[in-house]
Amino acid sequence: ETFYLTNLLSLDLSHNSFSGGIPKAIGKTTNLAELKLFNNKFSSTLPAEIGGVTSLTTIQIANNEIIGSIPWEIGNLKALEELDLSNNGL
Repeated sequence: ETFYLTNLLSLDLSHNSFSGGIPKAIGKTTNLAELKLFNNKFSSTLPAEIGGVTSLTTIQIANNEIIGSIPWEIGNLKALEELDLSNNGL
């Protein structure tokens, strides 16, 4: 699985037609700095496990079909500089 790549620094899967939920295993990418999943069809809620990737500086998950609320665990991301969740159902 992609999300077991613990040395991965940047993951850009934007501008595709990926659907379904964002896997909880995203929390295993402990060195990830950039997560770009915008312009897809991801649905469901944001996994709370994303808050465990404390190296994240950028999260771009705009223009999907994410619902629910933003998990409080996002507050654990002290290095976070950019958070774009626009155009979802949050």
